[in-house]
Amino acid sequence: MKLIEKPVEARVITAVKMNDQQLEALESLLRRKLNKDIVCRVEVNTDIIGGLLIYVDGIIIDHSIKRAIGDMKESIMRGIS
Repeated sequence: MKLIEKPVEARVITAVKMNDQQLEALESLLRRKLNKDIVCRVEVNTDIIGGLLIYVDGIIIDHSIKRAIGDMKESIMRGIS
């Protein structure tokens, strides 16, 4: 008897609401990359400015504009010192 695995929930934070097509594409991409059944729970948080922040199965995927700006600032500060 094969056990049926529960879908893994991905917490997805975006700066703007995702439409159904975007959500389906993201779930499909995560399924292929993680080889698991994924269900996304989407939250809107304008603090990330743009992009995506994903928490899934113990992994953090940060493609937010806020992080990118922080990385640039850090890089500039290293160049100044």
